[in-house]
Amino acid sequence: MRNVQGGLLSVAVINAIYNIIAQVIGKSSRHHGGIDPIVFSTYRDAAACPILYCIALSQGRHQENRRSWWPNTKADVARIALQGFLGIYMNQLLFLLGVELTNGTTGSICNLTLPVFAAAIGMCTGREKFKWSTILGVCLAILGAFCMKVGTGTAKGDSLLGIVVLLVGSFASAVYYIIQKETLKRYGAVLVTSWEYFFGFGFMALSAVLFADYGGESWRLSKIGVIALTFAVLFNSVLKYLLNSICNKYVSATVLTAWSTIVPVFTAALSFILLKEPLHLSYLGSLPVMLGIWIVMAARETTSSTTGKASPASYKHLVESEQN
Repeated sequence: MRNVQGGLLSVAVINAIYNIIAQVIGKSSRHHGGIDPIVFSTYRDAAACPILYCIALSQGRHQENRRSWWPNTKADVARIALQGFLGIYMNQLLFLLGVELTNGTTGSICNLTLPVFAAAIGMCTGREKFKWSTILGVCLAILGAFCMKVGTGTAKGDSLLGIVVLLVGSFASAVYYIIQKETLKRYGAVLVTSWEYFFGFGFMALSAVLFADYGGESWRLSKIGVIALTFAVLFNSVLKYLLNSICNKYVSATVLTAWSTIVPVFTAALSFILLKEPLHLSYLGSLPVMLGIWIVMAARETTSSTTGKASPASYKHLVESEQN
């Protein structure tokens, strides 16, 4: 279980770094005619998709049984296309657009609704059992992160439209994780992620053709943009989505998304280091955030012990389970 927690912690760090990158890209696009966020997302997905599929191919060569390289049924194709639309297209695009209208810290705060949406959907659909300890942990983490945001005093400049866009993106992500759990019961995490990116890239490319500007620097990457794109492809796309998909097989969507509440802590620290933004006493709200995550994880471990389900012991176990 500790290594699953390590994977989710790594995802939180990647998200925090990407919050800063998205903020820089968004402001550059709006004020200096930089690359369009839709175009940036298209470039990222176009590069991530073949990398993920090559990883899947590499895994398949070491298996005794030949795996299917495409979903077996039309229903599976439709489900994975929906996952690509929600988890790759809507989640990433709406986040970039929302941060452009607000800022990186606001983006991370709006993502706090992700575990709320995931818990509500999971419990309403019967996929997760109602547990007061889980609800308490999620609420405590959200309260702490909200206090961090209110204390900064940056909410005054935020666009209402930007906040709505970010909330819709969080809801789409919650639905994505719920649906993905069913698909992961039939296919490996690497293949599922590569298929999702295939469809997500299609939606993103279509949007770029239809809505992106063709003049100025909208389609041109600057030197900083190349660095940002490299990080986005290798870490925010390939590594983060693979870790999320693998961990999604072993924990509930609520536990998976609860780790998003620690992202504002890392975002605030990186904003101070990289963007020279001031620190505030309100950042002590990170303490209840971490306590809330601990409560959620403790509730999950209690459930695992009572149901007799063993948690994965190591990343080696996770990788081996993907190859068998």
